[in-house]
Amino acid sequence: MCGLPERRVRQLIRFAVTQRIFCEPSPGVVAHTSVSRLLVEDGVTADRVGAGADEFWQASSQMCNALEKYPNSEELNEAVIHSCPLCACLLIDFRL
Repeated sequence: MCGLPERRVRQLIRFAVTQRIFCEPSPGVVAHTSVSRLLVEDGVTADRVGAGADEFWQASSQMCNALEKYPNSEELNEAVIHSCPLCACLLIDFRL
């Protein structure tokens, strides 16, 4: 229906179960938890989770590249956020 192989969909659902987004009350049966129900019923919460996931995915997808390029750096100009142009708006100086 969505074009993904069933095996891949099963993997995604299994991961969501491990994150307690869904539960498996019996083998092969997946059900909502309070978390997934909230995402379905509350559009504001769903939008916030979606926006956060979009923003953090951009940075996390560049983490290995940044660590490889700057292995022991603590410099802000060498942080993963600089490897991700869409994440520049998230740059905050947390150094004390």
